[in-house]
Amino acid sequence: MKIKVITLGLLVSMVSACCTAFAAEGTQNIPVTYNNIKIIVDGETVRADAEPFIYNGTTYLPVRAVGEAVGRTVKWDGNTNTVYLESAGNNQVSEPTEPKADKSQILYDKNGMKITFTGITKDEYGTVDVNLVIENNNSEKCGVQVRDFSINDIMYEPVFSSEVAAGKKAVNGIELYEWNLKDIGVSNTAQIKNVEFSFIIFDTETYDTIDESEIIRLDF
Repeated sequence: MKIKVITLGLLVSMVSACCTAFAAEGTQNIPVTYNNIKIIVDGETVRADAEPFIYNGTTYLPVRAVGEAVGRTVKWDGNTNTVYLESAGNNQVSEPTEPKADKSQILYDKNGMKITFTGITKDEYGTVDVNLVIENNNSEKCGVQVRDFSINDIMYEPVFSSEVAAGKKAVNGIELYEWNLKDIGVSNTAQIKNVEFSFIIFDTETYDTIDESEIIRLDF
């Protein structure tokens, strides 16, 4: 069985793997059916830690995975046993969905430097990162910075500078801060439709420019 269309009416809490479901009070054991159910939102497969299942003819889905996939912030209040799904209108940056661009995409591969885009994430402090893996195959340390950065075709000043030792690899991110994103009308990572920038590769000893890439555009 495959689910091709997801509605918020299907956003229900997942019972535990031992098939114990939570009722109003107490617990009860129930028989459930697992059938390799897939969750697809706007053509994108949603990856969930817990597997969906069927009980009494109703399909139960993990609320956090599906809620975040449709641009909602999911919160759990253990004091009241309540799940909250908040829309983008609450002016908080919610967890990102999987980028529509390839999750792993080589952006630059010249002059002994290889830079790969691996996705967008948001940490607990509200910082959004355009994640990169930077490989330095040269015999000397090299640095990487970005220039002419824009979000949704609006110029934006991110925080990013990475120095990578010879023959080493670094995992780093172009940092976008929540309060700055609001200034350009972005309150949810789902509202980031594209980013555009170029790389500056430089010698960390002399700060001489080794190369400046062409403009790189990522569409989500």
